[in-house]
Amino acid sequence: MAPLKHGWRPTGLRAWSLTIVAGLFAILMAGLAYCMTYPVRWDGPGKLGALALFFPLHLLLFTLIAGVLAFFAKRSHAVLATGLFGLVIMLTVMMALTPSMAIWQQAGEFNVSLSLTSILQMPCI
Repeated sequence: MAPLKHGWRPTGLRAWSLTIVAGLFAILMAGLAYCMTYPVRWDGPGKLGALALFFPLHLLLFTLIAGVLAFFAKRSHAVLATGLFGLVIMLTVMMALTPSMAIWQQAGEFNVSLSLTSILQMPCI
């Protein structure tokens, strides 16, 4: 990998745009993770946390979006944006797989078979 000319700071409009989008995306996903983890008022952002807990595998869509944007950030040499998108990818994978693995473990204790296709076919509210 070639040394960076300007370090981690974005240079150019595309790099700045990707960095701003990455920062907002990271803040939104961290807020959603907080709403999933801690009890939050139901009449506010608690609804989003509950929705994410009800349909956790749908969060992998955000992982895909962050992956595509990380690719563009890498090609644009936006180091900070690439790192933030990587953080979003790790966060959304954990947010999607942790509740899913807990449900899988609980279903195994009750001898219930699970089907990934039936979960993915459920409509999101």
